[in-house]
Amino acid sequence: MKIIGIVLLTVAPLIYGLRSAKTVRDEVRFFGCAAEFARHLQKCVEYENRDTNGIIDSFSCSDETFGKLLENLRNNGYYCEFPETIPISAEYKKALGEFFSMIGKVSRKELCDSARYYSDLFGSEYEKIKKAAPDKYKSRIVIGLAVGAMLAILFI
Repeated sequence: MKIIGIVLLTVAPLIYGLRSAKTVRDEVRFFGCAAEFARHLQKCVEYENRDTNGIIDSFSCSDETFGKLLENLRNNGYYCEFPETIPISAEYKKALGEFFSMIGKVSRKELCDSARYYSDLFGSEYEKIKKAAPDKYKSRIVIGLAVGAMLAILFI
């Protein structure tokens, strides 16, 4: 019984570290999709004459959470509630909400200008977190391993 307890105490921090590292990947992927969507929207508004549903439908994204967010946006008349699972800070949720609230409600020029602004905002954050992601990812796994090893040593 003691061995099972030691194994669980050793493995639990590692699992926590792996899940924590996954949030780093999710955040990078989400910001990448947000920046890419803003660029896509800007390009479609500026150079093509498509309605907003067509623009949203023509965008594909590797992040499942962002994809569901766009689907929710389109289905709810461009009003979007953010689920808790979105891996970004409150500041960026607010910015994304402001951006989404403009879709379908402002002139094409205003939408194009705001898409350019949010593309730059999300793009710069994407580059920043993408650069820091490998170190964050490794450190979260290493901390999980270290805590697990410490607990194993403590209880052996």
